[in-house]
Amino acid sequence: MNNHLIDILILTHNHKKFIANCLDTILDQKTNFIFKILILDDFSNDGTNDILEKYKYNHKDKIELYYNETNQGVIKSVKYLATKLKSKYITFLDGD
Repeated sequence: MNNHLIDILILTHNHKKFIANCLDTILDQKTNFIFKILILDDFSNDGTNDILEKYKYNHKDKIELYYNETNQGVIKSVKYLATKLKSKYITFLDGD
């Protein structure tokens, strides 16, 4: 059973310099509802995935992490993330 109100979708590609700040900003929000962060890394090669794995490990209840095995671009990546939606509302944020 779905128990969260909003899915926050984030696409990343080589956002090593920015992704931690993006996730910290979301995770620091005080809300009266449950949210999930769905992240798709579009085949980064700068270490973004290492940062994402640490956040996933520390926030298992909030973060779902997916990876493209090759660079797919925005359109295909958004279509894929759309198949993972489970909430009443969605929002989309850039990873940088």
